Amino acid sequence: MIEELATVIKTEGEVMAVEIQRQSTCGSCSVKSGCGTNLVASLFGKRRALLSLPNTIDARPGDRVVLGIREKDLVTGSIRLYLYPLAGLLFGAMAGHLLAGSELFTILSGLTGMILVLLGLRRRQVAPAIEVLRREHALTIEPIELNKR
Repeated sequence: MIEELATVIKTEGEVMAVEIQRQSTCGSCSVKSGCGTNLVASLFGKRRALLSLPNTIDARPGDRVVLGIREKDLVTGSIRLYLYPLAGLLFGAMAGHLLAGSELFTILSGLTGMILVLLGLRRRQVAPAIEVLRREHALTIEPIELNKR
């Protein structure tokens, strides 16, 4: 199970609204200064995602909660998002090449195949099962008095 921290924004009865701040992993990479991905991530900034989930743990606004998604759902979603459009592009391009043989028609039919797959995926959006696992407890640190000499 992949876990992510979220902050509860508001609660209404059995439902809570949570905010997740998406983060790039570029901060921990040793070659981030010479990488184009880090540049793109810094241009778009940190985006926030808002979700409405069942309040199964009696969370209150301001609480930090841990959300979980199964690895299988993540892999399936990645395949839908990346592999299916690529397959639509390739099959569309092959069909265009076999039908007309011209380079322009091959490119246009490949793009058409990819767009059709993306539109089909958009119509059949399948949301992953996000589970509210637990409330994250804040650490309380008690002050320590130092001996003055």
